Amino acid sequence: IPAYSMIAIQFPRELCKCLDAVVRWFWWNPKSNSGLFLTPIAWLSLCWPLKEGGLGFRKLWDFNQALLFKLAWWILSEKDCLCVKVFRAKYKVRGNWLNHKTVGSPSKIWRSLEGTKSLLARSACMLIGNGNTIRIWEDPWIPDLPNFIQSPREGTCPEMALIVSQLVNQEGWDLTKIRNTFDETTSQLIQKIPLSRLAPKDCWMWISNSTGEFSVKSAYWLSRNISPPINQDATHGLIWKSKIHERLKMHLW
Repeated sequence: IPAYSMIAIQFPRELCKCLDAVVRWFWWNPKSNSGLFLTPIAWLSLCWPLKEGGLGFRKLWDFNQALLFKLAWWILSEKDCLCVKVFRAKYKVRGNWLNHKTVGSPSKIWRSLEGTKSLLARSACMLIGNGNTIRIWEDPWIPDLPNFIQSPREGTCPEMALIVSQLVNQEGWDLTKIRNTFDETTSQLIQKIPLSRLAPKDCWMWISNSTGEFSVKSAYWLSRNISPPINQDATHGLIWKSKIHERLKMHLW
């Protein structure tokens, strides 16, 4: 399977299941044509990383989704490359792509990317720079809020077209305006967001990664909708890092 196709096209689930079955069959019983064989360890256990007791296999559907996330993230963050510029120009994307509605008959690649929006929105949050491009009611910009959904104060009209820079004064956050606009919980979370004196350009950050930068690995776990085990077995990590023959590592594992 060409690598470039996995980053641009969403594979059918049934195809992914068949390819996963081929990998399982090769791993457990490569010399037999029969479909009956013993599986001493569950396939899902083998799909964990080495240090967590698995063998690092990837479920093809989730890996395909993670690679689609990469191209979708480029489009959302407006990466400076030709393919992103062509996509955004062709489908008339302006501003926040997550809120963009495509009209007409989009290509199969674009439909595949559109299908990642719901999961992408779970970890994509805007990092405040000058605040001139972040709309307070439509864009995700408060990372500690569940689903980044802002709650207006009772009596406030959320249809008001405000941007984040209007909530800032020379000293920092305009506390009076914030408290008059949002409820108490949202106001407290906004005050915790640091502001830069350099006022750089607003940008996107990936909150599933501690660095704020997108990675296929974090997107893979997001697509699986689960987290790695909390109680990691450090012994497995030491076995794979040891300088012994690979066959001995397999026996110890």
